[in-house]
Amino acid sequence: MAAKKEYAYLLYMKGLKQKDICASAEITPATLIKWRDEGGWAEKRTASAVSVDGLIIRVLQKADEMLNEKDFNSDAFSKAIATLRGLKKGATPDEKINAFMAFGDWLITQAASDEELTTDFIRKVTRYQDMYVMNILRDGRR
Repeated sequence: MAAKKEYAYLLYMKGLKQKDICASAEITPATLIKWRDEGGWAEKRTASAVSVDGLIIRVLQKADEMLNEKDFNSDAFSKAIATLRGLKKGATPDEKINAFMAFGDWLITQAASDEELTTDFIRKVTRYQDMYVMNILRDGRR
Protein backbone atom coordinates (compact mmCIF):
# COMPACT_ATOMS: atom_id res chain seq x y z
CA MET A 1 0.00 0.00 0.00
CA ALA A 2 2.96 2.32 0.63
CA ALA A 3 3.95 2.15 -3.03
CA LYS A 4 0.42 3.12 -4.10
CA LYS A 5 0.47 6.03 -1.66
CA GLU A 6 3.82 7.28 -2.98
CA TYR A 7 2.59 6.96 -6.55
CA ALA A 8 -0.65 8.78 -5.75
CA TYR A 9 1.37 11.53 -4.05
CA LEU A 10 3.55 12.04 -7.12
CA LEU A 11 0.51 12.19 -9.38
CA TYR A 12 -1.22 14.61 -7.01
CA MET A 13 1.81 16.90 -6.90
CA LYS A 14 1.85 16.91 -10.70
CA GLY A 15 -1.70 18.31 -10.62
CA LEU A 16 -3.63 15.35 -12.00
CA LYS A 17 -7.36 15.15 -11.36
CA GLN A 18 -8.67 13.01 -8.53
CA LYS A 19 -10.37 10.49 -10.83
CA ASP A 20 -7.16 10.06 -12.87
CA ILE A 21 -5.04 9.56 -9.75
CA CYS A 22 -7.48 7.01 -8.36
CA ALA A 23 -7.58 5.11 -11.66
CA SER A 24 -3.79 5.10 -12.09
CA ALA A 25 -2.99 4.18 -8.48
CA GLU A 26 -5.95 1.79 -8.25
CA ILE A 27 -7.37 3.39 -5.10
CA THR A 28 -10.73 4.79 -4.07
CA PRO A 29 -11.45 8.52 -3.88
CA ALA A 30 -11.93 8.12 -0.11
CA THR A 31 -8.43 6.69 0.23
CA LEU A 32 -6.95 9.51 -1.83
CA ILE A 33 -8.75 12.14 0.25
CA LYS A 34 -7.58 10.50 3.48
CA TRP A 35 -3.95 10.40 2.32
CA ARG A 36 -4.19 13.97 1.00
CA ASP A 37 -5.54 15.34 4.26
CA GLU A 38 -3.26 13.36 6.56
CA GLY A 39 -0.16 14.15 4.53
CA GLY A 40 -0.84 17.83 3.93
CA TRP A 41 -0.63 17.25 0.19
CA ALA A 42 -2.88 20.20 -0.68
CA GLU A 43 -0.66 22.62 1.24
CA LYS A 44 2.45 21.22 -0.40
CA ARG A 45 0.95 21.45 -3.87
CA THR A 46 -0.20 25.02 -3.22
CA ALA A 47 3.26 26.00 -2.05
CA SER A 48 4.68 24.40 -5.16
CA ALA A 49 2.19 26.07 -7.48
CA VAL A 50 2.59 29.60 -6.12
CA SER A 51 6.04 30.17 -7.43
CA VAL A 52 8.09 33.11 -6.23
CA ASP A 53 9.57 33.25 -9.70
CA GLY A 54 6.07 33.80 -11.08
CA LEU A 55 5.48 36.58 -8.59
CA ILE A 56 8.80 38.17 -9.51
CA ILE A 57 7.77 38.20 -13.17
CA ARG A 58 4.50 39.91 -12.25
CA VAL A 59 6.30 42.56 -10.18
CA LEU A 60 8.75 43.16 -13.04
CA GLN A 61 5.85 43.58 -15.46
CA LYS A 62 4.18 46.05 -13.11
CA ALA A 63 7.45 47.98 -12.74
CA ASP A 64 7.76 48.14 -16.53
CA GLU A 65 4.20 49.47 -16.81
CA MET A 66 4.96 52.07 -14.17
CA LEU A 67 8.03 53.28 -16.06
CA ASN A 68 5.89 53.87 -19.14
CA GLU A 69 3.11 55.77 -17.39
CA LYS A 70 2.71 59.50 -18.07
CA ASP A 71 2.29 60.22 -14.36
CA PHE A 72 5.33 58.29 -13.12
CA ASN A 73 5.04 57.72 -9.38
CA SER A 74 8.55 57.25 -8.01
CA ASP A 75 7.28 56.25 -4.56
CA ALA A 76 5.09 53.45 -5.93
CA PHE A 77 7.94 52.36 -8.21
CA SER A 78 10.37 52.22 -5.27
CA LYS A 79 7.89 50.10 -3.31
CA ALA A 80 7.49 47.70 -6.24
CA ILE A 81 11.27 47.29 -6.53
CA ALA A 82 11.60 46.79 -2.75
CA THR A 83 8.93 44.09 -2.98
CA LEU A 84 10.87 42.48 -5.78
CA ARG A 85 14.06 42.41 -3.71
CA GLY A 86 12.18 40.99 -0.74
CA LEU A 87 10.62 38.14 -2.69
CA LYS A 88 13.82 36.28 -3.39
CA LYS A 89 15.47 35.55 -0.04
CA GLY A 90 16.75 32.03 0.26
CA ALA A 91 15.00 29.00 -1.11
CA THR A 92 11.22 29.17 -1.14
CA PRO A 93 8.90 26.29 -0.18
CA ASP A 94 8.15 25.53 -3.84
CA GLU A 95 11.87 25.43 -4.64
CA LYS A 96 12.50 23.12 -1.68
CA ILE A 97 9.66 20.80 -2.68
CA ASN A 98 10.93 20.66 -6.26
CA ALA A 99 14.49 20.02 -5.06
CA PHE A 100 13.31 17.24 -2.75
CA MET A 101 11.33 15.63 -5.57
CA ALA A 102 14.33 15.82 -7.90
CA PHE A 103 16.58 14.41 -5.17
CA GLY A 104 14.12 11.54 -4.60
CA ASP A 105 14.16 10.75 -8.32
CA TRP A 106 17.96 10.83 -8.27
CA LEU A 107 18.08 8.48 -5.24
CA ILE A 108 15.82 6.01 -7.03
CA THR A 109 18.07 6.10 -10.09
CA GLN A 110 21.20 5.69 -7.97
CA ALA A 111 19.65 2.76 -6.08
CA ALA A 112 20.08 0.63 -9.19
CA SER A 113 23.86 0.76 -8.77
CA ASP A 114 24.25 1.39 -5.02
CA GLU A 115 23.28 -1.41 -2.63
CA GLU A 116 23.21 0.97 0.35
CA LEU A 117 20.28 2.90 -1.16
CA THR A 118 17.43 0.67 -0.10
CA THR A 119 13.75 1.34 -0.61
CA ASP A 120 13.40 1.67 3.16
CA PHE A 121 16.15 4.31 3.28
CA ILE A 122 14.57 6.30 0.44
CA ARG A 123 11.18 6.17 2.20
CA LYS A 124 12.75 7.47 5.41
CA VAL A 125 14.45 10.33 3.58
CA THR A 126 11.17 11.20 1.86
CA ARG A 127 9.30 11.10 5.18
CA TYR A 128 11.75 13.53 6.79
CA GLN A 129 11.63 15.82 3.77
CA ASP A 130 7.83 15.86 4.02
CA MET A 131 8.02 16.63 7.74
CA TYR A 132 10.43 19.49 7.02
CA VAL A 133 8.19 20.99 4.33
CA MET A 134 5.11 20.71 6.56
CA ASN A 135 7.01 22.47 9.34
CA ILE A 136 7.90 25.31 6.98
CA LEU A 137 4.32 25.62 5.73
CA ARG A 138 2.89 25.48 9.23
CA ASP A 139 5.28 28.06 10.67
CA GLY A 140 5.16 30.32 7.60
CA ARG A 141 8.94 30.34 7.37
CA ARG A 142 11.13 29.88 4.35
